[in-house]
Amino acid sequence: GFAATLIRNSYDVRRVEITPLEQRKVTFDTHALVRDLEAHGFGKEQAETIVSALITLSNVSLDTVYKDMVTQAQQEITLQQIMAHLDSIRKDMVILEKSEFANLRAENEKMKIELDQVKQQLMNETGKIRADSKLDINLERSRVTDM
Repeated sequence: GFAATLIRNSYDVRRVEITPLEQRKVTFDTHALVRDLEAHGFGKEQAETIVSALITLSNVSLDTVYKDMVTQAQQEITLQQIMAHLDSIRKDMVILEKSEFANLRAENEKMKIELDQVKQQLMNETGKIRADSKLDINLERSRVTDM
C-alpha cells in the first residue's frame, strides 16, 4: 500500500525590511505646506503641528500597507522554496512508484510460481489417472482372455 507522511506545510517567513521612520522620504513638500497654511491664516506653530500630524498619519498608513507586502527578493525566495518542495514531492512520487512497481513484479512472480506448481500437480494427477486406467484396462483384457 501507499505510505503517507506528514509534510511540512509552512515556509520560512521573513519580515519585510521597511525603511526606518527617520530615513523615510515624505511624499509632499512639508515646507511649502507650512507656508500655504500660514498664508491661509494659521500661525507658524499651528501649521507645523498640522504638517507633523499629516506626516505621522502618512507614516502610519504606509506602515499598515507595508506590513502585508513582500519584496521581490522575498517573493523569489519563497518561490524557490516552493519549487524545491515540489521537486522533493516529485522525487518521492518516483521512488514510491518504483517501489510499488517492484512490489507488483514480485507478486506477479510469486503467482507464476504458484501457477506452475498447480500445473505440475495437475499433470502428476492426470498421469496417475492414466496409469490407473491403463492398468485397469490391461487387467480387464487379461481377465477376458482368461475366460
